[in-house]
Amino acid sequence: MAQVIVFCGGKCGGTTLANTFHKNGYMSHHFHDIKCKGLFGTTIETDNIFDFIDENSKDNNVYIIDVYRTPIERSISSFFQNIDIHLPNYKNLTIEDIIKFYNDNKLYLIEDYHPINTMLKNTIFCRLIILILKQNITLLEKTIKYLLNYCLKI
Repeated sequence: MAQVIVFCGGKCGGTTLANTFHKNGYMSHHFHDIKCKGLFGTTIETDNIFDFIDENSKDNNVYIIDVYRTPIERSISSFFQNIDIHLPNYKNLTIEDIIKFYNDNKLYLIEDYHPINTMLKNTIFCRLIILILKQNITLLEKTIKYLLNYCLKI
């Protein structure tokens, strides 16, 4: 069975992606960061994820998807997911009123959390590139050189 591994920060659409793949017959694994134990009851631990990918890619397709949003996009996503908490009467408000509330109360509270930083600090991308190269997946030559140079600097 094909495996899909979704890496993403919170409020980046990873749950939707993982659910969609799962509903379409893929074994789906969802992680918010390298320290996350995994969502959807996955048995993969991030400490051995590369061994898992290496072993499973011998007989099956393994797809690795990373998903990121900017801080403002994550903030907007969180706001609308929890709009009934922020604005219990939102159904009685105009869109202009909702936008004004967001701009006045939420816009400048964007956290300084960037999930890609956690991933980079733990060299997950470098290890993924090495795994991709081992599996002989074709990438653009310039991209490979750039990523390898970056990995060697970490």
